[in-house]
Amino acid sequence: MIWTIVPWELVWEGIEAKVQEPVQMKWQGVDLLVEPIGFARGKIVQLLSTEPNDYLKPELQPGTIIELKS
Repeated sequence: MIWTIVPWELVWEGIEAKVQEPVQMKWQGVDLLVEPIGFARGKIVQLLSTEPNDYLKPELQPGTIIELKS
């Protein structure tokens, strides 16, 4: 609980998370939506492949952190 005379807009100013928009890219030959999370790293958001076997690969599951460097 915060007790202050300062308006809440000023107290919470800038607190909102800066969410990166997912980027469509090809990683190891597979089309993905990836959210950049740092230098040369990203988190898989969605698999865009039309190959059914790609969905069975654990390294391509959403939420997996991948290295983006070539």
